[in-house]
Amino acid sequence: MANIQRRSRNRDWDPFALTRNFFGLEPFRVELANTKATFLPKFDVKETETEFILSADLPGVKQDAVDLSLDKNRLTISGSREAEERKDGESYHLYERSYGSFARTFALPENVDADNIAAALDNGVLRVKLPKVAEAQPRKISLNK
Repeated sequence: MANIQRRSRNRDWDPFALTRNFFGLEPFRVELANTKATFLPKFDVKETETEFILSADLPGVKQDAVDLSLDKNRLTISGSREAEERKDGESYHLYERSYGSFARTFALPENVDADNIAAALDNGVLRVKLPKVAEAQPRKISLNK
C-alpha cells in the first residue's frame, strides 16, 4: 500500500500576517489617540409595543457625569469616566481599563413621545425609556353587535 501524506491545514493561518509584517500595520484595528484609552460604551436598543429602551453599561460613571440632550429628533447621550489616580511608587503590570469622555447620538423615530422620555442610572446600567405616542401604540378594537 502506498503511503499518502496529507497536508495538515494550518488552523492558525492569519491572512493579515503578510500585511502586518510588510507594512507594519494592523488592519481593522482602531487606533487610540494619544495612547490614552478611550471609553466607548456599547448600547442595546430594544422596541416593545409601547416604547423603545436604550440600555448601556456605564460602570464607574457617576450620575452627574452623564448628560442627555434632545434636539428635534436627535437624542445625544454623553458622559465621562475618570481614571483612577496613579500614585508615586505604584507600578502597574497591566493598565487595560478604559476611561475618558464618550458621546452617542441616536436619531429617534417620529412615533416617540419626546415630552415623556425618562432616564435612570442604576447599578452602573443606564436605561433610557422612549415611550411611543398613543396613536402609534396598538389598541384593541371591539366588534359591534
